[in-house]
Amino acid sequence: MEIEAKFRLADPRDASIDPFKRGIKEHGFRVDCPDEPFQIVDTYFDTEKHDLHAGGAALRLRVKGERILLTYKRKVAQEGALHSRVELEAEPEPKHLKAVFFELGNLGFSTTEESMLEGSQEQIDELLGSWGLIPVVEIITIRLSCQVSEGQDPVASFVLDHVDFERSSRRGGYVGIEIEAMGEGNTANVMKISEALKSSLGERIQEQKLSKYEFALGSLA
Repeated sequence: MEIEAKFRLADPRDASIDPFKRGIKEHGFRVDCPDEPFQIVDTYFDTEKHDLHAGGAALRLRVKGERILLTYKRKVAQEGALHSRVELEAEPEPKHLKAVFFELGNLGFSTTEESMLEGSQEQIDELLGSWGLIPVVEIITIRLSCQVSEGQDPVASFVLDHVDFERSSRRGGYVGIEIEAMGEGNTANVMKISEALKSSLGERIQEQKLSKYEFALGSLA
């Protein structure tokens, strides 16, 4: 289960990480951002009638460097900025893809053991196409990833995302924040971090009640 809070910057030009780090630290947490920003390319698949989206689900093929991940998500609950989702993330290997294909099978797609690819992005694209799943939206994210700790214990990840999306030659984008619980029992800390940011930054951030994919679909409809 994925538990995270999402926000969007009211002014995309106001995208320095420093105010967010200060806002979190003022409430007793430690923030470490060990990595440089990196690029993620996400392609979301659905049927022409958007059957997955209508059922509250999404299927994403993510490319990060040389790493390929196929991810199935299904919304469980959403309240304000807090999102709860079933998330199954798989490397393109048989033992990891099985759970994702099981969920797709529950939605009526014909998945068998023969579908358990060891494969490349091209093989996965071909398989999804055989089920009538086509690329719907491409989202390119430049992400800065940080870890939030309470004392010595990591409690959440914090990311600052510069998001650009494209659908049928139409484009859009925004700058967003995601705070995701690390380990069980840290939902309360996600809420505490969220409240710290809202208290420190006020109207500079807005609750993001939609996922990137949902936001892109709505913006480019």
